[in-house]
Formats: sequence, structure tokens, C-alpha cells
Amino acid sequence: MRKLISWSVAFLGLTAAASAADYARPAPPMAPPFTWTGLYVGANAGGIWGEGSFADNCFSNNVPFGLFCQPPLSPRGRDESSWLAGGQIGYNYQVRNWVFGVEADAQATDLTRRASIFLPGAGVGLFDPAGIFANNITFTATQKIDAFGTVRGRLGVAFDRLLIYGTGGAIFANVTTSYSLDHFFATPGQVFVGTGAAVSPLNLTGASSHDSLVPGWIAGGGIEYAFWNNVSLKAEAMYYELQPTHAGALDVLAFNPNNLFGTRTGVDIKTHGFLARGGINWRFWGM
Repeated sequence: MRKLISWSVAFLGLTAAASAADYARPAPPMAPPFTWTGLYVGANAGGIWGEGSFADNCFSNNVPFGLFCQPPLSPRGRDESSWLAGGQIGYNYQVRNWVFGVEADAQATDLTRRASIFLPGAGVGLFDPAGIFANNITFTATQKIDAFGTVRGRLGVAFDRLLIYGTGGAIFANVTTSYSLDHFFATPGQVFVGTGAAVSPLNLTGASSHDSLVPGWIAGGGIEYAFWNNVSLKAEAMYYELQPTHAGALDVLAFNPNNLFGTRTGVDIKTHGFLARGGINWRFWGM
């Protein structure tokens, strides 16, 4: 009987000791909640679309639409699309479910737009109402964007690892604007006003190209999801609008005594459009 009591006491003591050890063992630490706060870098690719008007203008003897000027033309350039690819860097700061951020990106592309008009037998100038100097005119303008970058703010709402955001800011595009105007005086025996002198068919051309960094604005939105703590994928679409670009050309018509200073022509091109792209971000916090 004494042995049974001793064994029972020993068993209860061991059980109590094991229970005490379990209570003393610390619980495993809880994983910290996911946060979008942190610096990130990434890469992206997608497409860009551009449209807008090409406005022709002409000055003769420093007078708008004067002698030897064709009527002002405003053709609409063809809507064009191209690829884009580049990288981005940004920073997010999360307060409860709100995510505030700033992002900058640099992109390469090859967006080219053109407009061309051929005016056969056009009358010329305020001093030629009878069309004695009738000629053929070809007007051509080209705009090419080969690179651009943006600096934008971001404001989003986080649903744990899912982020829905709006974004907007400034865009800067490297734009080359080219312009050419071809005057072909096709009628033999044309007579100069006030001189009576006849001329043979003559071809006069002028062309110029201007390369500049053009500012504008951009805005849109997107969605981003963190598949891992430090890697997220995103998709976004934005609308952009650039300031007008200009290029001019000079046709030297010194053979005409009424137009010794030549005819200066030019084009103003307005561009706006959309871009859509997908990307991947690597976050340096939240690992």
C-alpha cells in the first residue's frame, strides 16, 4: 500500500512539473502585419498611343498669310501606337489602410506620328488673285518621341496585400519635330507681278527639324499585389498631354521683287494619348 501511494505521489509530481514547464515555455512570435511602407525599384513594359492635330502656319514679308503663302492648314495626324519599356523607383508610406507615395520612371519608346497634305494647282498670295502663280504645294510634318519620364504622386487604399491607387504628376518627353514644305511652280511662262518677266518651272523647298524636352501632365490609376513580402506585380493605365511642339522652314523666294525676305512656314503639333503597362517591384522594406 505504501508503495502504491509513493508511486501515485511521484506521478502527480512529474505531471505538475511537465505542466509548469509548458506554461513557462514562450509562445512562438506572431508575424508582423504586412505593410506597404518602404522604398522600391522595378521594371515595366507596355504600350503607348498618341493622337492630336498638326497646325500649319505661314509668314511672308513678316505678315501672316501674306504673299506666296498657302492657306492655313490643320490636318489631323494619324493615331499611332508603339511599345514602351523602362524602370521605376518610388517610396510608399502606409497609415492604416491609406498608402501615400511618390514615384519616378524613365521609359524608352518609338512613337512616330506624321501628317502630309498635297495641294495641286493652289493659288498663291494676296497679290495674285487671278492665280497666275498657281503651283503645287506639299506640306509634311513628323513628330517622334523616343524617350520620356514621369514624376508622380500616388494615393491608394490597401486591402492587406492588394493596393488600388490613383496617380498623377508631370511628364517630360524627348520630342523631335520635323517639317518640310515644297513649292513647285509648274506653269511655264509665269509672269512676275510688276516686272513682266517670264520664268521656267521652278521647285522651292524648305525643311527643318527641332529636338527638345517637352513637358506635360499625366494622370491615371492602377492596381498592385504583393505576392511575397518584398515582391509585387502591378498594372496601370494613364492619360497624358504634352505642350505643343514647333518646327519651321524658310522658302527663299528672292527672285520675286515683292517677296525679297522669303516665305517662312512652320507647324505646331499637339499630342495627347494613353499608355498602359505592367511591372514588377522589389521592395527593400517589408522583407
